[in-house]
Amino acid sequence: MRWGTSVIVVGCLLFVGVILIPTGVWPVVWSMTFGDKAADWVQAVGSIGAILAAWFLGQRQAAHERRLESERRQVEAEREQKRVDTFNRRGLDAMMFAYDVVNNVGRDLKRATAERPLDVVQMRRWIANADDQMAFHADRPRDWSDLTLSLYAARRHIPPIVAALDAYRGDAETSGSLMAVLKAAVRAMRSNINYLEPDKDYVPVHGGLIPKYLPPWPTGDDKPIA
Repeated sequence: MRWGTSVIVVGCLLFVGVILIPTGVWPVVWSMTFGDKAADWVQAVGSIGAILAAWFLGQRQAAHERRLESERRQVEAEREQKRVDTFNRRGLDAMMFAYDVVNNVGRDLKRATAERPLDVVQMRRWIANADDQMAFHADRPRDWSDLTLSLYAARRHIPPIVAALDAYRGDAETSGSLMAVLKAAVRAMRSNINYLEPDKDYVPVHGGLIPKYLPPWPTGDDKPIA
């Protein structure tokens, strides 16, 4: 503290002291400090100080516990959100897997010839596997209702594909009918996938879905098809 400031402070204290002389407060203060009641006064002040200190420590402890509880809830919320996100991504995996399978059936159909017709048994096995995965995720309760509806919508294209595979004979007519059913399914799945995850690179959660073997992320539609 500077010398000038010290002088001002001392002057203010003396001024206050002089003003308080007519009130008779100084004898009372002297008696409380050095008289017979000094011990009681000190004890009372100490008790009040102890109460205030206990209250202050209690407030700090309560604030610390509230902060810890808030952090714990935040961690639990983040963990639950991660679980939900992974669960939903697996449902989208099932949709993308079915989209991939239907594309692959169409690809093999284009390569089929009279001498080497489409392997219907293998194609049906692929389709059944894709349908099983979509059915599993469609029946699971989730907070992403659009995904559930899209899975059910995609599954409605499976029976026509199976029927067209059963009717396939390797000729132009049955090949054309099967291709038309496959294209309708691809268009519907592509539209629903884009509606669910627009402009997003597909990173599958399922270990069996390898991105480099999957078709490019479907583009061209942005409205769901029931």
